[in-house]
Amino acid sequence: MRLEEQPLNPTDGSSAPQDSAHEPAVPGAYWRVEGSLLNLSAVRPVAFFTWNAQSFSERWARRWALGLSTLVRPLLYAAHRVFATRVLHILLRGISQDRLDLLGEEYFQYVIKPRLKRRGVERLQQWRAQNGPVVLVSQGLEHVIRPLATHLGVERLLANRLEFRDGLATGRLREPVIPPRGALWG
Repeated sequence: MRLEEQPLNPTDGSSAPQDSAHEPAVPGAYWRVEGSLLNLSAVRPVAFFTWNAQSFSERWARRWALGLSTLVRPLLYAAHRVFATRVLHILLRGISQDRLDLLGEEYFQYVIKPRLKRRGVERLQQWRAQNGPVVLVSQGLEHVIRPLATHLGVERLLANRLEFRDGLATGRLREPVIPPRGALWG
C-alpha cells in the first residue's frame, strides 16, 4: 500500500494527490489526529452527512441505511477493518462534492473545533516549532480533516478520500484507506 500525502493548496484549501515519483519526500512526522488532538469516530461524521442530506426523503433513506449498518458493522469490523470502513462510506453515495465540503466545514466548526484537546494542539505546535513539518493522519474524511489542518496551519494531511464522478460521490474510498484505530466504533 502506497501512502499518498495530500498537500493543501494555500490558495483554495483543496488537496490533490501527491506524485511521489516526481517530487521529493517532505521531511516531517506523521501525527495521528485521533487520540492526540481529539476523539473522532469514523461513524459520527458520516452520520452527520447523512442526517443533513439535501432532500427530506433522501435524509430518511440514509438514516435507515445508517441504522441498518450499525447492526452489521461489528461483524464487518471483526472480519476486516478496512472493508468495514469502505462499507460505512457507501452511505455517502450520490452526495455532491461541494455539499460534502460545506458539511465538512460545518462539522469542523460546530463539533470538532470546540472539542479539540488543548494540550494536544500545544504539543503539535511545539513539535512543529522544534522539528519542522507535520503530516496529519486521520481515519476521518478529507472533507472534515482539511478544515482542521488549515486551522492548525498544517500543510499536509493523509485522510480517507471519496471517489467522485461528475461531482457526485460514488461511495468508494480511494487508496489508501485508513481504518479506525482500536475501538470498534472508532
